[in-house]
Amino acid sequence: MTDTQKLILILVLGWLVITNIAAFASMYIDKQRAKKGAWRIKEATLFLFAIIGGSFGSFWDRPKAVAPF
Repeated sequence: MTDTQKLILILVLGWLVITNIAAFASMYIDKQRAKKGAWRIKEATLFLFAIIGGSFGSFWDRPKAVAPF
């Protein structure tokens, strides 16, 4: 593996770690605000974190609601 490939790998992994932490934190903050009845984070912002690479973090802290069927 060349130095350039190692650098790209480190940058991609760093990006994924940072975006997943940000996605998890935003979902957690939104959930806490919902419990208090406070102003919440826009849904578009939450989806943006998932789209730019934070999908694991977004779904890790998502509400575990079950649809009544």
